[in-house]
Amino acid sequence: MRSSLLLDAGGGGRTQTLILTGLLVLGLVALQPVEAARKKAAHCPDRVDINSADLATLRCLPGIGEKRAQAILDYRERHGAFTGPAALAAVVGVKLAAKVRPQVRVGPP
Repeated sequence: MRSSLLLDAGGGGRTQTLILTGLLVLGLVALQPVEAARKKAAHCPDRVDINSADLATLRCLPGIGEKRAQAILDYRERHGAFTGPAALAAVVGVKLAAKVRPQVRVGPP
């Protein structure tokens, strides 16, 4: 990923453009252990049943924060139980559903 940042160099009012490459990637790598530690402290199960999980348990899934967890609960309330892990894509998108699939299970409604 590449991000641009404009800074006032202070010399003659010139603005220099700095290209920051990899900064976001480094930030994400640094956050992974923190997220894993948070989930471990929250007593997250190895696999989350998306048909019975509450908001806190849904947040145990990688990439699922409070807003997405609430969206899953809202979808489940409006449409009923999920029929399989792939059905989660209707709420979180195909890529994220594929990412969390190994940690998802679908119990009876």
